[in-house]
Amino acid sequence: MALLLKLVNPKKAIEIGIFTGYSLFLTALPTPDDGKITAIDIDRKAYEMGLPSIKKAGVENKIDFIESPALPILDKLLQDIGSASCMFFCSQRRKGVSTLLSLTRTRTTTRITNKG
Repeated sequence: MALLLKLVNPKKAIEIGIFTGYSLFLTALPTPDDGKITAIDIDRKAYEMGLPSIKKAGVENKIDFIESPALPILDKLLQDIGSASCMFFCSQRRKGVSTLLSLTRTRTTTRITNKG
């Protein structure tokens, strides 16, 4: 995953379902300083679990964390950020995948997993 992210060099990324924050951390490292990652999770504790490593690496400024279920805010995200070059969707439920995919553009790196 780290190699793939270095190749993609994402300016805008979306991560839904943070779990331990490991993939969020890996995404933030190669993201340019002017890049942004929108991280969405219903549990702020999941984000805070990885926050010490994120702060230590100096990449906290690249992350916009939203504590919310993803589906209610995906349409607003589409309006706000337009598209994303990298997307991670980690959930047991596949609802909203089509809405999430509308946030992507051609040649978007997409990773959909089930960590739960």
